[in-house]
Amino acid sequence: MTACCSQIPTSKSLVGNSRKSGVRPVPAAFEEAGHHVAAGVTPDGDLHASSEYRQHLAGVLTRRALARATERTGGRGATGERR
Repeated sequence: MTACCSQIPTSKSLVGNSRKSGVRPVPAAFEEAGHHVAAGVTPDGDLHASSEYRQHLAGVLTRRALARATERTGGRGATGERR
């Protein structure tokens, strides 16, 4: 799983890229990013969790990380304006 996860952008890079592109961080964008991440990983399953569950979890954790990163920046979007 480590090899596939090393290719996933981090929440920090996604928030940074949104600032460069002028896109405001909004929950709908977090949802879309979560779907992209979940679709882009193929984790192995084992006795602790199935592959499908881990794929779902990747999307959930992505959404949470992006929401948290936005909170930590004070809700400011790409232009520095408050949401």
